[in-house]
Amino acid sequence: MKYQGPYKIDGVAQNNNYIFTMRNGKRTYHANILKKYEEREPSPPLQPVVENGCTGFVRHKEYEEIGIIMLEPKRKEYPKDVTISENLTPYQNKEARELLQTFADTLSDIPGKTERVEHKIRLTDETPFRMKQYPLPVHAMDEVDKEINFKLESGIISKSTSPYASPITVVMKKDGAIRLCLDFRRLNKITIFDAQPIPTLDELLGKMKGAKFFTKYDLTKGYWQIPMHEDSKAYTAFQTTQGLIEFNYMPFGLSTAACTFQRAMLDTLGKPPFVVSYFDDVLIFSKSWKEHLEHIEKTLSALREAGFTLKPSKTIVGCEHINFLGHIVGKGQLKPDENKTEKIRNLRVPTTKKEVRSVLGLLNYYRRFVHNFSAIAQLLTELTKKSRPNKIVWTPECQESWDAIEKCLTSEPILKVPDPSKPFVVQTDASNKAIAGTLLQQHEGTLHPCFYASRTLKDRERNYAIIELEMLAIIFALDKFSKYLLMKPFLIQTDHPPLSFLKENKNCKELRILQNLYREQEAAARMDGDCRELKPIRRGPRHGCKMSPDLQRNNLRNIKSNEGIKINGHNIINLRHAGDTVLIRGSENEIQLILDTLAEESSERGLELNIKKTECMVVIKGRRNTHK
Repeated sequence: MKYQGPYKIDGVAQNNNYIFTMRNGKRTYHANILKKYEEREPSPPLQPVVENGCTGFVRHKEYEEIGIIMLEPKRKEYPKDVTISENLTPYQNKEARELLQTFADTLSDIPGKTERVEHKIRLTDETPFRMKQYPLPVHAMDEVDKEINFKLESGIISKSTSPYASPITVVMKKDGAIRLCLDFRRLNKITIFDAQPIPTLDELLGKMKGAKFFTKYDLTKGYWQIPMHEDSKAYTAFQTTQGLIEFNYMPFGLSTAACTFQRAMLDTLGKPPFVVSYFDDVLIFSKSWKEHLEHIEKTLSALREAGFTLKPSKTIVGCEHINFLGHIVGKGQLKPDENKTEKIRNLRVPTTKKEVRSVLGLLNYYRRFVHNFSAIAQLLTELTKKSRPNKIVWTPECQESWDAIEKCLTSEPILKVPDPSKPFVVQTDASNKAIAGTLLQQHEGTLHPCFYASRTLKDRERNYAIIELEMLAIIFALDKFSKYLLMKPFLIQTDHPPLSFLKENKNCKELRILQNLYREQEAAARMDGDCRELKPIRRGPRHGCKMSPDLQRNNLRNIKSNEGIKINGHNIINLRHAGDTVLIRGSENEIQLILDTLAEESSERGLELNIKKTECMVVIKGRRNTHK
């Protein structure tokens, strides 16, 4: 039996039971499992002895007497190297340290070895191949040999007699050290694809709603903790100055390695609601500190049982906000990593098509934070077309587009983590360049964006009428946000009032034409079946679409004309001749909105406005101001 303590007795219960205050609260124990605590003199410190791969402990005087040679232990990191959040109280900090110390064998910078899974490579063609070795820098050969010797001694690689051979190359690290990289492209071409699903960022972030505490782990050289299947080791052989070498543990660069690693994490951790894993990154999140300690203990126990180890220097415990996959997550909010946005701010202007693609790749990763990203980045995207020269011409318009995106990403944009328990609002917008949609939710009485999505228009779509483009924007948004909207009521808001009557008039000619045009009966049916309301909105100065709570369905079906005038930028009624009259009916707010627009043009266009509370009569006074 292993005793714990000492603890102070707080009280006596019945039948020789005593009450103690422990870390997890008050506990009651019987006298026959208790032992009186007695002070003892401190024992001399134990010294670790590592010999032939075995570790033991002896007292300082003893190892000198028996002549044991002390070897430098390879392990350099321990639980004390774990970072504890400064936001925790001293008592919480102590609890975290005590818990981590019980998993000292798991928190180590020495890679573990799991027996849960092996990486097996299946080929479509068993014909052996031998790739020619790339020339390596002469001044780096000593470092290459040193790295290979280290891996041989660690058992990660071993000598091989394989008929396969892939080349290696050398990459310089930031600290000046080298990294050996293998070119497995030939092997990957004949490797059978692994269909193991990899979770998306949206799926992972969606689980973190309401979390107040975060802990992040990084596995110690995660791939090297998964052994290769005996039949697949020969496929990983590569050429060195020391002969042919093959991997005993899973190397980087294999096309199916990521799937194997994700499968190992899923088998080890399962799918509890408090932890997510993305390859070797493990994130734990909880709503209370007590729950968080329990979740940490369960996760570490599962990793220990599977044989995995975690790198202490990359472990962070108890944070309110955490950097996960290039995003800062915490308190129900999501924003881009400051280091990444700083990198974007310091990017130099691209000069070639390849550099533009590289920049757009980085910007696209954070496009969820930029409203109507596709329209803003359209000029940059066009620079990558096949018809454009490799040496690009950077125009002032390109610089404006660049500055607009940079401003959006570096002004600390914040999104809310989607909460499936709350209703969603979808706002849409269209222009002659792109279509866009925004997913929003109410938080503390305010509508906050959760996700921005957009795309540029295809060449044929640029010929569409404005009502077709606005409908296309709705269809695009419904498809983009479908995983949040399916099987739940939601609200669609559009800044194009004519679309607001489509839901009321399911058999109208315009809706049938649009359905046939886009072949989107399913999307239209989804809109009709799940959409709680199709509601027009007014333009806002910042996020493009601003909610107007008072502006309910524009009662356009009561307009006594089948043509339209330009209201809010769209042709609703087109009065052509002197004396033409149209009657517009609606709520006071709707009428006021229309009047605000028409008042600016009434004198210029020769319009006469007869206003009542819920009606507005518009009359053309003379032919000279009519449209031809």
